[in-house]
Amino acid sequence: MSVTWDQEGAQKLRVSSLTRETLNILIIVLLSLLCAVGLLGNLLVCMAIKLNRKLHNITNYFLFSLTLTDLLVCGVVMPLSLIVELNQGMWTWNFLMCLLYIYADVFLCTASIVHMSIISIDRYLGISKPLKARNKSKTLMKVKLASVWIATILISCPIVIMALIDSRNVFNGNTCRITNRYYMIYGSILAFLIPFLIMVVTYIRTTNLLKRQPSLISHQRTATNSHTEVPIILRHNFTQSNYIPKKVQNVIPFRRNIGMTKGPLKTTLLPIYCERRMEMLEKNRPRNLRKRTKIAVFAIGDKITKKEAIPKRSTELTNEHKATRVLAIVFACFFICWTPFFGGNLVLGFCGKRCALPPTIASFFLWLGYFSSTINPLIYTIFNRQFRRTVLEILRCHCAYSVQNTYTSNYYWRQLHNNNWVTTDRPDLEQERSNPLRCKGCLDESKPSRQEQSVQSIQPDGLPLVTNRGISLLQKNVQPAVSHHLQNKLKTKHLSWKKPRWTTTHFTEHIIEEIIFNI
Repeated sequence: MSVTWDQEGAQKLRVSSLTRETLNILIIVLLSLLCAVGLLGNLLVCMAIKLNRKLHNITNYFLFSLTLTDLLVCGVVMPLSLIVELNQGMWTWNFLMCLLYIYADVFLCTASIVHMSIISIDRYLGISKPLKARNKSKTLMKVKLASVWIATILISCPIVIMALIDSRNVFNGNTCRITNRYYMIYGSILAFLIPFLIMVVTYIRTTNLLKRQPSLISHQRTATNSHTEVPIILRHNFTQSNYIPKKVQNVIPFRRNIGMTKGPLKTTLLPIYCERRMEMLEKNRPRNLRKRTKIAVFAIGDKITKKEAIPKRSTELTNEHKATRVLAIVFACFFICWTPFFGGNLVLGFCGKRCALPPTIASFFLWLGYFSSTINPLIYTIFNRQFRRTVLEILRCHCAYSVQNTYTSNYYWRQLHNNNWVTTDRPDLEQERSNPLRCKGCLDESKPSRQEQSVQSIQPDGLPLVTNRGISLLQKNVQPAVSHHLQNKLKTKHLSWKKPRWTTTHFTEHIIEEIIFNI
């Protein structure tokens, strides 16, 4: 009976040891995968912010700094913690390595938490005081980022001083962890409790502000709908001579509806009709004064409907709602991930060793906190369309300006050449313009070519400068009006790679100026 029992007991021990080894292997694989996903995700978010200029704003600058912090957590702290897990909690290096590991852990995790609290404050100020938020300079943003890192250093430095005074505060022969109860309380309050309260208060106030804004927008839209169309009629009558001063007659100014808020209005450019009259003066006048030119530019109009006059603020509020929703998810994950760890530290700091958690549970709470640095980039890419599109472009290694022979459609563009507008076939550049990446090779930024700049400059804001009918009338009645001087000025002075905002008045005045200049 005893021999049978010994065989059964040995077999059970063998099975249990195999099960434990299998479980340990699965845990190690899972933690390694967690490190790899965190590294890749944070790296992609950093590249997305760097490559896509649409993501260059104040909040995303803080987000970039936060992502760098999480990247260091996943690349430095988590691998060292994984080695400790492989050694079943034993530290195999010396005291100096232990101190560096502890300080990197405290410093980077604290920086990640402080970044989240500063982002919540910046989001609240951006919604409560939008005018001041838009006028923020990069210098102020750099000062805020510097204050984040200074606060992180002040919170994490005491553990170094304590360890140098007494190494047993972090190192006990074969273990490397913080054992000083006072620093557990100090770090938990400054690195977790205060930032968490800041996040909760600012998020609640931000949500309340966003709930008030839609009523204001609906009121503004009701006021705007009182007039459906607002015509714009400009009539200019110019005469020029050495004896005749320049005059402007019959000018009907553009009047904006009182209920209409300020904002960008859609402009449609109509044909320009020019007429040229030659009047001969007396023969006794000097030769250079024998002819007088009278130019009349008229019937330039536009209509602004109520749909085009909707304030831009409504779109901005929608974006604010989306950004705040993403931040709410980030803060919720932060609370779920870090509360068990810091809660256990507070209990251990106040209660002592008799309230210490089992090593397995303590290790689980620690890795749950590390999981916050891994999940943050996933939240940004899943719930933010701009991040998601940019990250997908990076993963596909799709470059906007690489040499490709794929043509989705014919893009018709107009080229100003010898006073003629020529229609030619071009590749579909709209897809390239909307592409967030601009590079020759994969992930390599480059400037657009001169030919692409000319295409972009000829058609600002996606609209032709004038219609075919207007150009034909210009060519028929005022042949030397559009000169080479005008061509160069259009291409170099007024138009650039960035899309300019041309209005009807600007273009009219420019045409008149060039016509008079050439006459």
